[in-house]
Amino acid sequence: MMFTLANSIAVSMYLIGFCESLLDMLEQYVEGFESILNAGRINDIRMVSCVTLCLILCLAIVGMDWVTRVQMGLLVKMKIYLPM
Repeated sequence: MMFTLANSIAVSMYLIGFCESLLDMLEQYVEGFESILNAGRINDIRMVSCVTLCLILCLAIVGMDWVTRVQMGLLVKMKIYLPM
């Protein structure tokens, strides 16, 4: 029970951190970007978090095979954009 609760809290913190970083990046690199919903930053964070959580849930439902495929695709994409 404690492990499940701890994982739930960790996922919520990861989502908030991801969304804040994403919004900061959009504000910095996209000219004229102010808000996604035009209802304030906190609502933008909520909306992006909900969408991200739904996508992660879909990946978990379809199984580990698709999770591995998505991770490999992201790895290849990162290698293209960040050559060493």
